[in-house]
Amino acid sequence: MAGHPPQMGCFEIRRAAITPPEALLSMIWPSLERWKDRFGRSDDQINDLAAMGLTNLLFYLREVILQDAAVLMPQFPGNSV
Repeated sequence: MAGHPPQMGCFEIRRAAITPPEALLSMIWPSLERWKDRFGRSDDQINDLAAMGLTNLLFYLREVILQDAAVLMPQFPGNSV
């Protein structure tokens, strides 16, 4: 079931409820932090919806990478750093 609870219509993955610490998140794509507030509708921001969407997606994927890595570690014990 891909990690989903058995209730009908529930698509929340349990590991998504745990947010990794900022110290770990900042290790994935460290230069992403300087793009955090660069896009938007304010006068001091660049009004680029696609760039804002991509930046938000990359921030989200950082969390997903760490959440999945914790689950996959037991399957690949020789690859841990």
